[in-house]
Amino acid sequence: MTLLIVALVICAVIAVAIIEYAGSKTKKRKARKEVGPEKSDVFVSFALALVATFAGVFLAFNLSNMQVERSERDNLGSLIGQSIDELNLEVTTLEGLPEFIKDREEEDSIKMLNNNPIEDVVSVEFLISNQMFPKYCTQMGTMMMLRLARDKEKWREAVNNRDFEFENRLLYIDTYREYIEDLRDLLLLERDYVSGEISSKQVAEGLNELHYVETHDVS
Repeated sequence: MTLLIVALVICAVIAVAIIEYAGSKTKKRKARKEVGPEKSDVFVSFALALVATFAGVFLAFNLSNMQVERSERDNLGSLIGQSIDELNLEVTTLEGLPEFIKDREEEDSIKMLNNNPIEDVVSVEFLISNQMFPKYCTQMGTMMMLRLARDKEKWREAVNNRDFEFENRLLYIDTYREYIEDLRDLLLLERDYVSGEISSKQVAEGLNELHYVETHDVS
């Protein structure tokens, strides 16, 4: 709304300038006792009015688009921030979890792991389905986000799978946590990119330092 008001003010200034121009020409004609406007003056006034109209519409359209983009970027940045907070909480929960589970009788440890399955990080899936993410984030970040989200699910399911060996499931917890850390670090980079703080090149350099730049299958 603010940008639209600015555009209207600019159009008003141009219109005033046209009126002033036409008025000055009229005064000059009266001073020379001319009767009726010259054709060239009418054509110039019409052309200026037409240019002012198109300029105002074009300016208002572009300013409106800029306002929409700014709003979308702000909203996306907020959503990414919420997901980062959730991922940080998940990392904190998973750190030391294998040792905590093992610090008891084996039967009790197995029961604890079976009765407390690792839940999915919902905000990540929400971001993936949000069309603003690929629109304003880097292509490399978007593609890696999809792959990491898909791969971390395999490891989460492996941790929760009772058919796997108990010791292996404990090891899978650490791998799953590293995937969560990668997703968090990726979103930190993309949030800075969306806000204009870093370039796509800097994002690419940061993404190449993640734990799992390539797919790592459960074994």
